Amino acid sequence: MAEVLGTFLIFIGCYGETMRIRVLDLKENWRTAAVPTIVLIPMFEANNNDWAYRTFEHRYFHENRDSLVLPRRQRWFFHDFLLMYKSRSWLERDESPHDEWAVNFLGYAGETFDGALDTLNGVMTHHKSALRQRACHALGGARERGLPYLPSLIKAIDDSDDDVGRAAIYAIGSLGRIQFNGMADQQMMDVFDRITSHKFWHDGTTRDLYLNEMIRRGGSAWEQYLIIRSKSPPGDPTFPTANSNLEIITALRRIQGRHDPMRIVVKTELQQSYPPKQLPKVKVRIENVDEPGASVGFTQGGDYRSGRQDRWRIDVRDKAGKAMPLKQGRNMGGIHSRGNIKKGDGWETTLDMNKFVAPLPPGDYTVVILYHDMQGISNERDLSDLILSRSESFTLRVRK
Repeated sequence: MAEVLGTFLIFIGCYGETMRIRVLDLKENWRTAAVPTIVLIPMFEANNNDWAYRTFEHRYFHENRDSLVLPRRQRWFFHDFLLMYKSRSWLERDESPHDEWAVNFLGYAGETFDGALDTLNGVMTHHKSALRQRACHALGGARERGLPYLPSLIKAIDDSDDDVGRAAIYAIGSLGRIQFNGMADQQMMDVFDRITSHKFWHDGTTRDLYLNEMIRRGGSAWEQYLIIRSKSPPGDPTFPTANSNLEIITALRRIQGRHDPMRIVVKTELQQSYPPKQLPKVKVRIENVDEPGASVGFTQGGDYRSGRQDRWRIDVRDKAGKAMPLKQGRNMGGIHSRGNIKKGDGWETTLDMNKFVAPLPPGDYTVVILYHDMQGISNERDLSDLILSRSESFTLRVRK
């Protein structure tokens, strides 16, 4: 204890009023004490001291995990913590119940502190699959700062643990469009093949991000590539995603300058106006109108347990083009089946607007129905990277 108190005095002498640390905090109220790293690091390195873990976890994670810019008095802590963590001696002992939490914390730190992402990249080769999985999510969450680690994420798609591969696919999508700067066509094809060959990938965002870049680049090479992919998606035909080619064929048709293969038709005859809290139930039909006549993969069900069909979206905008608030919810999944819709065939369902859109003030609105075959979109903030099937717009009037 004398050494600890002596360390406190040295620390206070170095940092002065910046930290305002009182020895009483450590003695009587460890949960709220601003405990300096110079005390915690020896405890971490020595024997995984539980007191040090609990102090670190409570003070520097739970209180600050939602803040991208941490308070000034924590900045010095991260610097020393990362130096300690980069040695990875803590992880390699493989006996701490706090390792997964620590990797998450490094992810939060990666937005602000140099060294955090290098450390996470090292975790990508750790023998614990749970840590590799969390490191993938953290590197993706760093967005632009995570770009140097894209090769590690691509390699992780083929990880021996399928959950790690799936996490890597999500992370690649999180890096956004900037990853395509300087990426050659062949490399894009290789990454896309690996993404869509993964056994359990269910993230339409990452796939569509790449498809939209293919559309942007255009040309005969991409047309021929997508012709092959639309007829024979990569991967085992028994995989759950084997028939998921709707967005691939849509991207192909856009490169070819043709209309989308699937069209949403509104079948409901609308009234002249509706009360704000009694919006209509809209019957819709999504049908195959593909010009060359390709059969299109389609998913039935799998999105209804939240009380609405979450792969659909009702986009409502006022006269100024402002999007109206959506009702929040969570995609809870459900029983589903996949098959093909031939040209001229379709599938019908009814969408209750009251479950998708918040009550609307009186006025005239423009409405469009949107659909994605794999991704829940009912309350997603940003749909710009997704390839969507859509209806023609129609007008909805809400009365007082």
